[in-house]
Amino acid sequence: MDYAYPAPVAGSCFVQDEWGIYVIGGLVDGKPTSEVTFFYCTDHTVCRATPMKMARSGASASLIDKKKIYVFGGCCDDAADSSKWAEVYDLETVTWEFVSVVTPKMPLKIQQSVVMDDMKHVYGVDEDGQIFNFSSSECKFEAAEDGRTESNPENRNDWLKADHQALFCRGTGGRILWRFPFQSDWQEVKGLEELQQRHSGFDIIKFCFYDHERMAIFWEARPQCPDQNLELWYAEFIITKSLNKKSDLWELFANIKWSGAVLSSDSSSSTVPLNLLYAVSHYV
Repeated sequence: MDYAYPAPVAGSCFVQDEWGIYVIGGLVDGKPTSEVTFFYCTDHTVCRATPMKMARSGASASLIDKKKIYVFGGCCDDAADSSKWAEVYDLETVTWEFVSVVTPKMPLKIQQSVVMDDMKHVYGVDEDGQIFNFSSSECKFEAAEDGRTESNPENRNDWLKADHQALFCRGTGGRILWRFPFQSDWQEVKGLEELQQRHSGFDIIKFCFYDHERMAIFWEARPQCPDQNLELWYAEFIITKSLNKKSDLWELFANIKWSGAVLSSDSSSSTVPLNLLYAVSHYV
């Protein structure tokens, strides 16, 4: 890897390994790029990694079995039905190869994806809400057997997988949603009502787990008067679950441990958003 200056780009996808974070593809000067950079979390340096074979923006990436990064979609329309739709990066040989993927449909964009517990399968949904399961051993995408689709996939962002099998996503209006993979309907994580009322109309911009039951969220706090700066706020909480005896359904609760401002914009305009591209826990 060659050392490089940090260059956050829109449309990138991100993958974490034990050393740091890969930033894959995205838009540079409005055009898709094949560039890949790696952020070392231990010494806060950024290096150039081997570029992809195909320029991509809005792709989906997953680390499989801690050995290979699979990247799907995000290429131009004329490549959506070709063998160039997917490629894989081998962390040992640091090389990219195109992957011939068997799929009932070649979606241009996988809207959201999450690696399952066996570290060999990816559960994902495309831009039309079609649910897929990907097997790395068979290089095969399969649509959900029961024909389920995801409602409003554009409002179900940043999927995460918890140790107790639940899927989490970032909803609208400061909400965190959850469900099990075999369910269709998302439920709201309760306990964030105080933050939602205090920061009326706020939207969570990123969230992550940083241990088995603890979660962190980030959001923009809009200034209440002209001389105030736009602030990035952070809250951390523990997820607990309880069985609702009336409905016989599980409910999840957020027990907030801390919240406050962690960054203030130095921009002269309070309308300029704070651009947080990615958030992930990393032990260093």
